Amino acid sequence: MVISDFSFSTDLSKDSKSISLSGFVSNTDMLIGLWQGRILKQAEMLNSEDATYSKVKSKLRNGTIDSSTFAFNQEHSTHIGFDNYNPTNLKVYLPELPDNSTIESEKLRQQKIVTVNSISAHTRRFINSIQSKNSLHHISTALSNTALGLEDQILVLVYDNQMSVLVHKNGGLKFFEEFSGAIPNDFLYHLLYSADACSIDINKIKVQIGGSIDSNSALFVALKSYIHNIELFSSTRYHIEGAKLPYHYYMPLIVAKACE
Repeated sequence: MVISDFSFSTDLSKDSKSISLSGFVSNTDMLIGLWQGRILKQAEMLNSEDATYSKVKSKLRNGTIDSSTFAFNQEHSTHIGFDNYNPTNLKVYLPELPDNSTIESEKLRQQKIVTVNSISAHTRRFINSIQSKNSLHHISTALSNTALGLEDQILVLVYDNQMSVLVHKNGGLKFFEEFSGAIPNDFLYHLLYSADACSIDINKIKVQIGGSIDSNSALFVALKSYIHNIELFSSTRYHIEGAKLPYHYYMPLIVAKACE
């Protein structure tokens, strides 16, 4: 992750309102956001060794967590329509399961799709240790929930040299895939491929990108050279107080919040 300073200047201990937590789990670290209503008040980045409840709890000072919602972008996932989904044998959908992982599923009821994904045992233990009402969602669910009720668009999250791409069309999830890349042109190819898979002219649909990307970065410049209408992620639904970084950097925490 390129973000080196992900904290805020606000002090939650001065506010008695209830606190909810959103988190984003990657292969290398974890982002934690503390919310009051739809306002993101505080954020922290933990590496994998810090990802324990005691570490998170120390960040809360005098507050308590009412609920916790996490999204994760660990690989190995697929989507199945309701009519073809068989919950009794999930290994059929993910036959090559990573070591120390389990298979879970999640229904996107409004879109009649089931997400089947693997999750590491470490991540599941951490989520279960949170002493509040908690839920864990695959990044495709988080992006899909973020797009619900909005115009047709492509949502892109960049994190840890990975790109999560969701095509939202006609009110639902049309396409989702996670890609890895080494150079900007790799990601450009993946994004163009995603649009082509849905028979979409990428310059005739809204494209939003967020996460570990900067408007002056080689990646954004490469994407902008071909996708003229691409823009950095923003949302009128959620607000950030005291942020030290541009809004789009907090996209991982915002999409997790959309799963509440």
